Amino acid sequence: MEPVVLRTDRLELALPTSGDVEVMTEYCQDPEIVRFVPIPQPYTHDSACGFIERFVPRAWASGAEYNWAIRERSGETDAAAGRFLGMIGARPAADDGSVDVGYWLGAQHRGQGFVPEAARAVIEWLGAELGTRRVTWWALPGNAASRRVAEKLGFAFAGTRPVEGGFRGTPAEAWFAELRLTR
Repeated sequence: MEPVVLRTDRLELALPTSGDVEVMTEYCQDPEIVRFVPIPQPYTHDSACGFIERFVPRAWASGAEYNWAIRERSGETDAAAGRFLGMIGARPAADDGSVDVGYWLGAQHRGQGFVPEAARAVIEWLGAELGTRRVTWWALPGNAASRRVAEKLGFAFAGTRPVEGGFRGTPAEAWFAELRLTR
């Protein structure tokens, strides 16, 4: 699938670029991201380059995963995108037709409603373009900020479940929730 750009009133969601490598690397040193987001550790400049230059384009092309950089819109035109805030992604499940959504922001951008706004755009796209009827979310216990976002979006909590493949190779349990989409 070809990558798509999604826009909201304040945000543009598009492919991350090589210009995002330094700030992504910096953000991924944040103890909260290290603790809760399944990224390589240590997260290096090469980690960000590999993700942006190889993983994201290949995942889009195969339909295995869709990742967007979350950016502030910097102007009135559709082409104007501002500073990098974080990432949001959606991964189709191989077995049941659901799509798992995940997100993170740099610390200085949290608490401003950016993730719910970005997630609504992604969820709407999933339903309209992919025909998704069930969106899932998981987070490690203790990730209260991510859970608040899921609650704002209307996800119904289903308890805890094992994380498929573990968290960085270690068995882990996670909070789990789902959102049913209607036409």
